[in-house]
Amino acid sequence: MRKIFIILFLATFFHAQAQKIDSCKYYRMRNDTLSHKLYIAQKQIATTKHYIKIVDKNPSQIKFLKGWINSALSQK
Repeated sequence: MRKIFIILFLATFFHAQAQKIDSCKYYRMRNDTLSHKLYIAQKQIATTKHYIKIVDKNPSQIKFLKGWINSALSQK
């Protein structure tokens, strides 16, 4: 009885690990699509526009603009 329990446990464990690996592979494939890359680019542009609006409203914030834009462009 104990051997059966161990075998079932190991089978369940390895099956779960295989599903985890498959889901990671799916996630990587999904993030390499053109639509995802376009979404990221649009998000970066929108974020940069937001920071530019902040500087337009309050010109004293221009000292932070370069860092904000670098942060926006490094988002993935």
